[in-house]
This record gives sequence, structure tokens and C-alpha cells, in this order.
Amino acid sequence: MTIWIVRVGSSLMIEIPDNLAEEAGLEEGQAVKWTVNDRHGLKLVKKTVTDGLSEIEQRVARENARKQHILEVRRRAKLGDVDAQVFLGMIATDGLEATNWFRRAAEQGDRYSMSILGHLLTSGDEMEVNLAEGYFWLLLSTSTYDLKSTKQERAKMGEERRKLQRIAKSLTQEERTRMEDRCHDWLETHKSTKYFKPKI
Repeated sequence: MTIWIVRVGSSLMIEIPDNLAEEAGLEEGQAVKWTVNDRHGLKLVKKTVTDGLSEIEQRVARENARKQHILEVRRRAKLGDVDAQVFLGMIATDGLEATNWFRRAAEQGDRYSMSILGHLLTSGDEMEVNLAEGYFWLLLSTSTYDLKSTKQERAKMGEERRKLQRIAKSLTQEERTRMEDRCHDWLETHKSTKYFKPKI
């Protein structure tokens, strides 16, 4: 890579290659200048320029690698990879995109995604609140814990059950029954017999 260091009076003007200048956010014609009075200062400028450009190149390489990684994760998520779907849900920049990815993973039986989806739908984070749908996913999540659940998971289940009881009070009897029947059907279809019905 060629770096031009041009003397202009008592200053040095550093000419950075266009592609790196663009990546660094330098506008066209913007210069980087140092005042140098001796040979030691000139060596320091050369080293600083080289190190700086090297850092920019590394940053660009990392960003390109990150973009490639995200593209690969999206490809896997679209093919049904639950881990990829959860990852995209976690890094989503808005509630609708997060909901979309968590829903895909939840529909495949991922309990973590069921729980997150239920919380998103009942909190209305950047989207319209849907208490009945959120109730369904939280109900399904609490119904899929097993006897091998850790202490932390059981605490989470208790928290979800308390939230379910609060949500249940905001739903009509018809909405509750419809979502509870839907949960029961889902569990039967997926060969799971547990079912938690919140007490109101």
C-alpha cells in the first residue's frame, strides 16, 4: 500500500488511499497534518500513519467479517436453524424483527423463544400489544419446563406463572379458554403432556 507524506512548509500532509479514507469517514480533500521539526519527529509521523492505516484496515476487515457472519446466520435461520433464529432475535434492532425471529424459533419448540416472544407481545416493545397471543406463548413456555429444570429455570417459571396470572385477569373468559385450548393442542401435537392453567 502506498502512503504519501508530502511536506508543505513546516507541516506534513498525509495522503490516505481513497478506500481507507472512505472507511475512516474522512471527507474528500480532508487532510491529516502534523508539524515536524526533526528526523525523529518524521519517523514518528511515518510510524503513526502506518499504525493508523493498519488499524483502519483491521477495523474494516472485522466489520466485513461481521457482515459475512450475519449473512451466514440469516441464511441458516431462513432454513430453520433455531440457534440462528434466536441469535437474530437477540441482535434485532426493532421489536417487530425480534418478534419475527423469536416466533420462528418458538414454533419449533424453543422454550427460551416462547418466553421472550410472550414478553415482547405483552409489553408491546415497538409494536402493538397482543395480550392474548402473549398469554399463549408464556403459557406454552411454562408448560414445557421439566423435572430436570435447574433452580434458575424454576425461578423463571415461577416469574412467568405470576405474569400469566396478571395477564389472565385482563383477558376475557373466551380469550383465555381459546388460548388455553390452543396451548393444550400444541403440547399434544408435540408429544408433551404438561399443561399449566393459571389460577385467577
